[in-house]
Amino acid sequence: MNLKRRLLVQFAALFSLHGLQGCGLNSLSPSLDTASPNGDSAPVAEFKPGRWEFIFEPGPEAIRKEETLKKIDRFWADFKANKDKLTWTSDPKADKTLVGNWFSRHVHSFDPRLEWEAGGNKNGGSDLDISAAENIDLMPLLHTIIERAGNIPGWHFSCFRQPMRSDLVAEAYQARTRKQLPAYRASVTRSKHDGIDVAISSPRFIGSNRAEDLGTAMLLSEIVLGEEDAEKWVNDVSSSQAPLKSTVPFDYNKEAENFSKSFEEQKWSITSKRPKKYRWQIKYPDRVVLLTASKAAFKDSDKYERYRFSWMSPDAELAQAMSHSSRFFSEHFSALNEKFAYLHVISTPGDDTDNRRPDIEDALDKLLREKQLGSVVATGRGKPESYYFDLCLTDVEKAVPVLKNFCVTQKLPAKTWLRFYDLYWRNEWVKMLPTTPELKNPQEMW
Repeated sequence: MNLKRRLLVQFAALFSLHGLQGCGLNSLSPSLDTASPNGDSAPVAEFKPGRWEFIFEPGPEAIRKEETLKKIDRFWADFKANKDKLTWTSDPKADKTLVGNWFSRHVHSFDPRLEWEAGGNKNGGSDLDISAAENIDLMPLLHTIIERAGNIPGWHFSCFRQPMRSDLVAEAYQARTRKQLPAYRASVTRSKHDGIDVAISSPRFIGSNRAEDLGTAMLLSEIVLGEEDAEKWVNDVSSSQAPLKSTVPFDYNKEAENFSKSFEEQKWSITSKRPKKYRWQIKYPDRVVLLTASKAAFKDSDKYERYRFSWMSPDAELAQAMSHSSRFFSEHFSALNEKFAYLHVISTPGDDTDNRRPDIEDALDKLLREKQLGSVVATGRGKPESYYFDLCLTDVEKAVPVLKNFCVTQKLPAKTWLRFYDLYWRNEWVKMLPTTPELKNPQEMW
């Protein structure tokens, strides 16, 4: 079962484990503290999928973002004013109701789908993890919320749930599900493309990939590996019934340690092969690999307004990942925080884009390399008459005006957008010309 986004498991609303004060998963609870006069703690409509990171022109999206940024800053100002009350305490007699209600009220004011966990950490400080769970459209907003926290002494913030200590994995599972974690074995292997597969077996499972057993396997993976690694590196999770083949009592701590260690080894086998240089610094050989959509995909393309048919690149592994890009993450292919994007150009009847395409590619690659902003890493064709120039960018913010000027200078068709491969940026796009229209259905690839 593909782990595209976190599993939908009904966690316990409040529990205490490894300093964990609570996890806000429900709609807003009545608050014991005083609501702020700006009304930020009032229930709000769900955050609408749309652009967030790269909004350069005025309009409703820009207004929404500006208002939300102000609200985020008010949230952190309020947090700092109350941080002494929110700091975790190990005293089991302490009343944590105030803390739980405060976090639920304020975090859910951004969107009721956000989840949170707060508690102590091994350094003696306090953690606040806010999670988007399966709601991918919230990730850009959530990243911004965490980034704008700044440095608050004694606190660590994250937009992912952290890995659980191996000796607390079974306890964490029981706290979240109210069930005992079955004895299990975890097998970790490389995926066909650029990720990792996890197979969980247990004598208590029934058959292969039963829904309930898959839920156990997926939740266990998230608890052991942490939400970020489970999301970004695990491609597939499977479950099966199998004996443990051991006469000694099952050791939950040891098995969790082995699971984590095996995963880190497989992850290192991927990350260690990433280029040590920026892609624009790499001179590729003249040979290229050509990938095309299957016959079934060609036939299936009739269902879509836009569809891509080919990828041509000197990097075969990268081209494979791009062509199977339902869950692409740039860090799989860059150790230097580069982002993979593409110029999507839809030709207009009678223009000469097709004849000029090789020259456009060469000029674009040369420009990005000269300015040390990136390079062209692949190209392709699609429908309607479309051209794709796949880019690896060192700094998207700095690259955007350069790309806009290039598109104007090259007199590219009005329907030209900068779009992104990363799963969290699927709703993001940038108009490349003054006459470029809004991009319809950006969540659909190509």
